[in-house]
Amino acid sequence: MVQKCCCCINLRFGTIFISLIVLATSILGTYFSFAYIDNSTAFTTSLGYINGIWHIIKGIVCLGGLYGAISQNRNMVHLFAVIISVTAMIHLVFGIGLAIVGIKNRGTLVNLCVDKASSSDVWKPSQHWLKPFDKRADATNTTTTATDKDREVCEVAVKWYLAFFIIFTAIAIILTFYFAAVVYRYRDELDEKIKHTQLKNESSGSSSFEDRYSREYPEKPLRGISTNV
Repeated sequence: MVQKCCCCINLRFGTIFISLIVLATSILGTYFSFAYIDNSTAFTTSLGYINGIWHIIKGIVCLGGLYGAISQNRNMVHLFAVIISVTAMIHLVFGIGLAIVGIKNRGTLVNLCVDKASSSDVWKPSQHWLKPFDKRADATNTTTTATDKDREVCEVAVKWYLAFFIIFTAIAIILTFYFAAVVYRYRDELDEKIKHTQLKNESSGSSSFEDRYSREYPEKPLRGISTNV
């Protein structure tokens, strides 16, 4: 069971740290989801909007998690833990699915890269930096055609792109599940504090009642209590 966040940070500050990280990724995810929507099909367009809306919801819950960690609000922390768990499951399902699709269709990705290499458009970093299969075209030659070298370069590029995607996705999934475990453990710690406070209040209330009763009625001890003890 997780006792510290990152082996050295207590659970409360760890939850605050995690909420700030997830909030930052939610803001970036919202921006990129709406700014770079793929309008090629209705499905990809809808997927882009759904992804953006999910990042907005996640960001709002992260603010609640941040408030819950600061104010030690158990319900807010619990909701934040649930959202991180759902995010981890989404990353797991989509990550595995996209990795399988990418590996199975590696030839198609190579052909896309080759088509980009043989296009007459000049590659502009400011416009296409998010598209890994774009390749700079020679501005002086508007009739370039794909060559064996282009295909070889594209095959290597696709191979490295898929490897990077799989490694990055695996690290993101592991970190997300770990963050969820830390927040859940902090929620359990808050539950333990609440129970301890309740037991302490009940104990102090019971003992004060017995003391007050004994002072007021010394000749009538409470039933079950012996005066010879």
